[in-house]
Amino acid sequence: MSALALGFTACDDYDEAIPQHNDQAPIMELGGVKVAAGAQLGDLDLNTLDADALIELVKTVETPALNEGVSVAYDAEIAADENFSEVINERLTDGKISVSVLDACFRDFYGKTPNAKDLYVRFVPYFTDGKSFVPVKKGESLLTTKISLKPVDLGIVVEKEYYLVDAMFDEGWNNPEKLIVLKNNGGDVYDNPDFEATAELAAGSYQLMSPSGLQKALADPGNEFNYAIGPKEVGMSGVLVEGSEAKVINITMAGPYKLCVNMLEKTFVMSPYAPKLYYVGDFSAWSHKETNFIYERNSGVHTGFVDMLKGTQVKFSTKTDWSGTNYGAGAADGVLSADGAAGNITVTKGIYYFTLEVMKSSYKYTEITSWGVIGDATPKGWDDDTELTYKGKLVWEGEMTLTDGKIKFRANHDWAINLGGDSVDDMWVDGKDISVTAGTYKITLDLSASDNYKATLTPVK
Repeated sequence: MSALALGFTACDDYDEAIPQHNDQAPIMELGGVKVAAGAQLGDLDLNTLDADALIELVKTVETPALNEGVSVAYDAEIAADENFSEVINERLTDGKISVSVLDACFRDFYGKTPNAKDLYVRFVPYFTDGKSFVPVKKGESLLTTKISLKPVDLGIVVEKEYYLVDAMFDEGWNNPEKLIVLKNNGGDVYDNPDFEATAELAAGSYQLMSPSGLQKALADPGNEFNYAIGPKEVGMSGVLVEGSEAKVINITMAGPYKLCVNMLEKTFVMSPYAPKLYYVGDFSAWSHKETNFIYERNSGVHTGFVDMLKGTQVKFSTKTDWSGTNYGAGAADGVLSADGAAGNITVTKGIYYFTLEVMKSSYKYTEITSWGVIGDATPKGWDDDTELTYKGKLVWEGEMTLTDGKIKFRANHDWAINLGGDSVDDMWVDGKDISVTAGTYKITLDLSASDNYKATLTPVK
């Protein structure tokens, strides 16, 4: 680096050198290097360019006097936000980048969408002799610019909704009421390509249809399979294909099901649907109770607290008996199994917070050793919890003097599991700070119903 730096001379030391320049007005200057944005920046559609084409991102307007063989080169720092919170670095060739490299950067940030998105670019200039590179100013960049970039079209089409249909093509396809609609959360379907539906399904075979595919199928009776979407292999999860090679989703037992599809990755999971998974174990003498359940508050994720102070074995089921789908321990730790021969999930005696992801066949748990209240309204502020006492049946209590301010509830003196929300009557994990008014209260934290975590603050007179 030092040897290369000796190849650069200031104007005062090298009077015969003539600064390089062109007629375009400089945009920004760093260490005597003046640059302008490339002529092709702005709205850029990569589909209008050859795959091997080079795109000019930055051009040198003027440099200090340089020795022979020394020039200015640039690294481009590319990000999806103007704060450059995540950066991809690319070395430019004469200030240019290839279509393929720029498209790859776009895909790293935005995935498979065909829609135009913004990229932000700034430049790090170097002096170079072709072998070594010396920053013009170490750690500094210049000329932040924005590109509205339309990526190379991958030919992937995602429609606004999809339908689950009976694979018997002569039964009800003309009747909109027979169509089970899969929807997503709205917005750009390429940013959010996950579609879901829950429905009571009869035993039988099912496939998917897009709105455009359905119209083609209705207009081409006898050839409906050419427009269907289904598993590459018969099953309840896997990869989807379209056309005559699409297989079916076989439902062998009637009941409520949930179908989750990612239309960019072309993957799906069909699973028995139960917003509540009932827990049963040796602590309850293996007797099901309607009040003992964990809840699907987030899509595909059931969570809740289980008192296992009187036992070490637990299973989960979709019904309050053994007639539904029952989940236990798989072959490896953390693997959830719906096999009838699955073992029990085994822990040491205690109180546990369980997380089950049925579609990913996984589970995990955290032992709960304490619950407390924390916040600027509590005696210890935000520094530590004021503990509550366990009363049994997933209820904790304590008496506490509060000031006007905010509170939350924490397990194990840690933020990994904490409760907040709109009020103490409606709380959830990682919820908002809760406003309280000054007073001395008996505080009761009730976690017995996983669909309605709540607390009561009863004034103490």
